[in-house]
Amino acid sequence: MLLTIFPLQYKNEGKKIGIKTYPNATAKAVLRECGTLKYSKTYKSWYLLYEKAVFNQLKQQFSTLQIVETSNAPVQTEPLALHTDSLRENYMKKLCFAGNL
Repeated sequence: MLLTIFPLQYKNEGKKIGIKTYPNATAKAVLRECGTLKYSKTYKSWYLLYEKAVFNQLKQQFSTLQIVETSNAPVQTEPLALHTDSLRENYMKKLCFAGNL
């Protein structure tokens, strides 16, 4: 199975090994053997600790390992909290135009 990985700067936790390829159940089990596998809703990808031992295990477990640059990494999505203010403003404008305020 082809596994695509990338360096991921994850919030305040530091650098991680991001997994771009969506792992099936078998691959997930193998990835869990390599380290603590977690999922990021922000980056919509799985990740492991950024350690040499983890990387060496990945190379041993997956015959085809593709490493991509950070420019190809998934883009961080904005948290919903950033959008709530503009949604509230739009709602208030609609209320004002409708004559409800």
